[in-house]
Amino acid sequence: MYLRLLAFTLIAIGVAAPLAADNWVGKIRIPAAAPAPWPVEIGDVALDIPCPYSMSGRCDLDGFLDWQNICALYVMHNGKPALYRERSKTRHCKQYRKDGRYRVASITKSIVSLLYGEAMRDDPLLALDRPAADALARADVAYPLRDVTLRELLRMASGMKWDDHGPEAAVIRITKSGAPGDPATLEKSVSAFLPGVTFPNRGAYNYSGFDTTMIGLALNSGADGLYPQFLSQLWTEIGAGHPARWKSDESETPSPHCCLRMAPDDLAKIGQWALDGLDPKSKRREWMEASITDTHPSNLACSVDGRLQPIAYGYQWWIPPHADGGFTAIGVDGQYLHIFPKQNVVVAQLSHDIRANLASHRCGALRAHRDIADALAR
Repeated sequence: MYLRLLAFTLIAIGVAAPLAADNWVGKIRIPAAAPAPWPVEIGDVALDIPCPYSMSGRCDLDGFLDWQNICALYVMHNGKPALYRERSKTRHCKQYRKDGRYRVASITKSIVSLLYGEAMRDDPLLALDRPAADALARADVAYPLRDVTLRELLRMASGMKWDDHGPEAAVIRITKSGAPGDPATLEKSVSAFLPGVTFPNRGAYNYSGFDTTMIGLALNSGADGLYPQFLSQLWTEIGAGHPARWKSDESETPSPHCCLRMAPDDLAKIGQWALDGLDPKSKRREWMEASITDTHPSNLACSVDGRLQPIAYGYQWWIPPHADGGFTAIGVDGQYLHIFPKQNVVVAQLSHDIRANLASHRCGALRAHRDIADALAR
């Protein structure tokens, strides 16, 4: 199965907070592809951004780290490490880094989108405008509407009534073991839930871990031998230097929407792999461009020149209005994988900040990332 194979060869990590990463029944452990020591602090930038942390209302790099409760900030420029700061021993971050890895959550959604683009080239059933029900049927999941396409799932626009903060979120978080010989699986959980769902807002954006789970199960339904060469090369291709862990159900199907532990430099390398996909010579270029241009407004916004503008949403990626071609993955508590193609910069930020969902914090982080990218590209 696609995600099951992926779990042993590639590590993957939005915005909602209730999908806890520490209570799944299974764990998949992924060894380093090219073992390396933990990154050391390097580089510097002269950051000067508006922020509420200091008396002056301005923050330098250290002030930004304090304001956002950043545990690790890893930046790459031109494919090489350019800046690293870590504060894993602070009060906010001690519980966030365990066993030499940081907890990462909904950035997984964006990584699954990257993998979808790879898989789709070899699997006609994953074509974007095909009914999701066709691909999900291979996973023994009976999706109730025939006119919901895989593209709509990727854009979180199925219209299904869903609240990531509601009790229904437990459906895609496998926390109890099944009976002997009857493992607890995502397929069983969502299949029991689907007959009662409604679709009141067809085509409208609604942030939904369930839509991403459907994408993951569609990928997982492909033939076992369909992607082995790609999967065996990819984890090595990004040069992952550290082991990782991915939460899973009892059939070793990893969670498509969240629940990894990994090192910050490996997260940045995944971002670099996405950035490299925009190269004119890359076979991934068409998918990457569609992922960040086939967008619609989300329910998040940031101020640009005094005007509040929505952050756009593509195929599991966010496109801030002031990003100048940049795009980002966003996770709970201030996690970002922010990619700047024009500056050739990747910013991986892992924070433990309960204020991260405040617009001031989110927009402040996105602004700071852009300023860091601009400073490195000068």
